[in-house]
Amino acid sequence: FAGEEKGLFGSRYYVGTEPLFPLKNTIAMINLDMIGRNDTSAVKIYGADSSPELKEAFLNVNQTVKLHYTFASLKKLRGSSDHQFFRKNEIPYLFFFTGLHQDYHKPTDTVDKILPQKIANIVKAVFGVTWLIGNSEKRPQFIKK
Repeated sequence: FAGEEKGLFGSRYYVGTEPLFPLKNTIAMINLDMIGRNDTSAVKIYGADSSPELKEAFLNVNQTVKLHYTFASLKKLRGSSDHQFFRKNEIPYLFFFTGLHQDYHKPTDTVDKILPQKIANIVKAVFGVTWLIGNSEKRPQFIKK
């Protein structure tokens, strides 16, 4: 999606107007936002409470990947990201986010500060989750909160 920083234009358009794949057939939304910074190996995962199947898939994959994670509540998240419109349409989601940092939206946010191994570990977990849910006979169910 494009336009996230300017008002979630891309995801709003996709979900509201032009989905490439019908929303009724969309199994889940996996969102990665700002996963390459911060000095800790921790990642916050929002949306685990949107679907027990997605949460279980992550926990199974993480037995191998071993991310340091926290399941977080959207109530404590400032702002939003592209998962928002999927959630509003009752599509289960996971949102991987490592948090804001001192260089956020500044010229000092340079590529040399990215932690490639951190990104690689998060992407391994996301790949595992998407593979499990994509090959499961059981569709993840959305839980309203």
